[in-house]
Amino acid sequence: MRGVLLSLCAGLALVSGCDSSGAVTIGGGDAGAAGDATNAPSGDAGAAGSWACEPSGSGDIVLEVDGLPKGVAASIVIDQPYPGSSGQTATKSKTLSGVDAGAWGVLATRVYDADPAVRTAYEPTVKLQQFCLADGGTQTVTVTYEAIGSSNKLWTINGPGGTTPLLGFASALLAETGAPAVSAAIDAPAGGSLAFDHDGNAWIGGASVDDPTVARYAAGSLSDTGAPLPDFAFNVPAIGCVPAVRGLALDSTGNLWLSTCANVLRIPKSAYTPGSGETSDVAADVTLSGLTTNEDLAFDSAGNLWLASEDKVVRFDKARLAADDADAPDLTLSVTTDDAVPQALAANHLAFDASGNLWAIDFAGNAAFEIAKADLSGTGAKTAVAVVHVTVDVQAVMSRAAFDDQGALWLSLAAGKFGKLTPAQLNVSSTAGAPTTPEIVLSSPDVGYANGIAFFPAASGLPLASAQP
Repeated sequence: MRGVLLSLCAGLALVSGCDSSGAVTIGGGDAGAAGDATNAPSGDAGAAGSWACEPSGSGDIVLEVDGLPKGVAASIVIDQPYPGSSGQTATKSKTLSGVDAGAWGVLATRVYDADPAVRTAYEPTVKLQQFCLADGGTQTVTVTYEAIGSSNKLWTINGPGGTTPLLGFASALLAETGAPAVSAAIDAPAGGSLAFDHDGNAWIGGASVDDPTVARYAAGSLSDTGAPLPDFAFNVPAIGCVPAVRGLALDSTGNLWLSTCANVLRIPKSAYTPGSGETSDVAADVTLSGLTTNEDLAFDSAGNLWLASEDKVVRFDKARLAADDADAPDLTLSVTTDDAVPQALAANHLAFDASGNLWAIDFAGNAAFEIAKADLSGTGAKTAVAVVHVTVDVQAVMSRAAFDDQGALWLSLAAGKFGKLTPAQLNVSSTAGAPTTPEIVLSSPDVGYANGIAFFPAASGLPLASAQP
């Protein structure tokens, strides 16, 4: 969550900006940075744009909260950082009457509505984050919330056909089988890889050699139909294969990891400048090599890296991810069905559920299968039996799937279709002879093929950078 809590004088004279009497100096060259002269107890901001904020007397604070729908509570702390006082919380507009005069700070943090599939995230802007309340004065503070444009939607990279390369479907369209029109059609180059960061920005692998290797699209540009420019993009000249990106994922510190050919690359957070609008060449600072054929990748809650490689699932422990490494993975896992006559399952795309179990998509087998969390430990080469394997219609063209807020798994199906396997359906194995029909199937005229599905915000408990409380 983002927010600004301005503790202006937590230790009185022990903190820079406070004099020995407990007065706080606000400003420092620009009166506008801390409000205008009307916030000064003396009514005079001073020649340098700062003034002493005396902690004596009392006044009123009027908090105005805008932008939230009925039933969604704000998350605000109004704090006077003096010994013996504590921050006052607010969930809506209110007036604090007769509070101590002096320096105050305001913290507002992101909030969410309730939704069965994917929530709306509301980001706050605080007008006047710090101020000096004069004795007998009244200060109005406005906090305005705005929905993050990419939130409350299922997103899919669109394959051949359909409307635009990136499609967003509002949560309200996901409740029942139908043929809805898309809610957001984004005309931007998009290959088969998509991930969201914590703020709802979309990171997308390029669709062709003419596109940047990866482009980032700001969350605010994804609220509606349009052709936004990326706010940052980069190429990785060292990648020598097409498609360059077989999978991408953000780790917990904001580094971007790419599955490419026979390597996994880390692009450090310091290598890119979101918001610059520039396209530049970057180099990986960590390369995991010694692999043969890579596909999707994912992180677990402990920060270990999992990779689909040669139909198997392999693990690189977090401790190995800080430097180049050409040694074998810590764990190489082959998976079979739980049938009387076990059959091999191939892992091509990966997604963890909120309980820490790993789900994989078997592209050729038209199946999603679960590897129990208990089977993900250990080292060396092992074989695991899938807890369940759910097979869908043979016409399905499956890609990365994603869990919603209720634990249902959304996945790509046949041309023009994607759908939802409920938690109950994910508990029952099925075969090609008697495939499972997803409880909800959306046949949108805007979809060619749903090549990879993602939600923002991701469900609470998932080990994704986009997961929210």
